[in-house]
Amino acid sequence: MAASHSASPSAPASAAASASAVKPTKHRAKKTRAPPPPPPAGMAAEGAAAGTLGGRAAVDPRRERVQCQRLVSAVCATFASVRAEPDYAARLAQIKTHFYDRAFDRIFLDPALVPVYAASYSPARALGYRDLLLDSPVLRVIVAAGGRVCALGAGSGGEVMAFAGALTTLREDAAVAAVTATAEAVSPASPAPSIPATPIDLVLQDFGPYQSAVALMQAALPSQFGLTPTALQVQFIQSDLVADPLPLGPAAGTDPATPPCRLLITAFVLNELLALQKAHFHRVVRHVLTQLPADAHWLVVDAASSFSDVAIAGRAYRVHHLLDHIPQLDCVEARDSHWYRFPKGLQSPDPLQNMRYWMRLYRRKAA
Repeated sequence: MAASHSASPSAPASAAASASAVKPTKHRAKKTRAPPPPPPAGMAAEGAAAGTLGGRAAVDPRRERVQCQRLVSAVCATFASVRAEPDYAARLAQIKTHFYDRAFDRIFLDPALVPVYAASYSPARALGYRDLLLDSPVLRVIVAAGGRVCALGAGSGGEVMAFAGALTTLREDAAVAAVTATAEAVSPASPAPSIPATPIDLVLQDFGPYQSAVALMQAALPSQFGLTPTALQVQFIQSDLVADPLPLGPAAGTDPATPPCRLLITAFVLNELLALQKAHFHRVVRHVLTQLPADAHWLVVDAASSFSDVAIAGRAYRVHHLLDHIPQLDCVEARDSHWYRFPKGLQSPDPLQNMRYWMRLYRRKAA
């Protein structure tokens, strides 16, 4: 959660996931989405070349289930050595006890527990994040185009596996579209476009000691997903997002060689930060507004439940109630409450939980 130097940014992700696993009522929450603006210069051509502008086409349920099962199996294979440890079950039980006690530091600052947490919780998180990346018209373009992506509080790897799964799906979609167009004589036969157009440089920041878990994920990208560094490369930075924020550049005080961040992700981080340390929340937001380049995007995700309500001056707020009013941010897409339900019949060593969340996708306006 990075609310202090002794707190981990992954804590709210886990606690919020537990809260968001409550069975939904019969009243389905509304899904609201603002129409995306025209993509920034250069992005339209990239998206058109990859066939990713607009939302997903009608999804074949059987094909989607196969792709989701492949993702779950790949994540589980990535952490097979962790699951094979004789004390895996005992450590997982210990993690659940710490969650119940809200003793997050005992999980996320313990090198023996963070790989177990990643092994157990990453499959469900990867499914939910992958669905979000593919369902958003703007995010599909960003994934297909490539570039630098920064994810805060993301050491456990849900974002890594989600990007790997999304890239695999986009490549398959492009290949199927090319074959279909050729068969129907819609266009001349041509090879499937390169996805991503440029490598995705995914930078993970977390306060916890996730080096061993990230190393397993880096090794899994070519072996489990067939993704080389020319498609997706991952680096991990262990730091406090408040005291030692990640450079988003280019901006004053940053390394000139640092490529600009095209997409910033804060998933299940900011609500807990606001609840525990409002001053630290303000510092993080100021850092983003100062360094995030114009036309870059900021994806904010958190639990859509009372767990995410923060009391300010006697009223309940969520982070998006505050961010929506920042003049430097343009809200591109919004969901106040959305359930992601994974396809039925998926096989996983640990139970998979559906994910209920709210999200905002902001574009940083030009100064």
